[in-house]
Amino acid sequence: ALALNIEFNMIAFLIALFSRWLLLITLASIVILLSVILMDTTKTLGISGLFIAGSFILERFGGLIKQASEETAEFLQAISIFHYLDGSVIMNTVIKGESLPVGDYLVIIGIGIITLVLSLLIFQKREFK
Repeated sequence: ALALNIEFNMIAFLIALFSRWLLLITLASIVILLSVILMDTTKTLGISGLFIAGSFILERFGGLIKQASEETAEFLQAISIFHYLDGSVIMNTVIKGESLPVGDYLVIIGIGIITLVLSLLIFQKREFK
């Protein structure tokens, strides 16, 4: 039998998992906002898919051009939602004993709350008119 001598930090894993969960909840709230605005399933799926894929591509492309142009790469990654709360970065931060990126948490939670509130307001205006 093959035995791996690996130490696993469960606390770091759970914090990284929670961070990723927050990111996915925020993506879901953005999709909810788009569905309330567009009121059409096909358009919502298309635009949501473009938003999520575009944000992912911006994050990856920013990582690719980081060697060539640091400023451009940072800008592209800053406008991508996938740049915030990266699970592996959070896990390594906790393992090293560094402080968590509170700014990233605030950005993601803020976007999630704002999009949900806007969704509720728009839905309420449409339903009760």
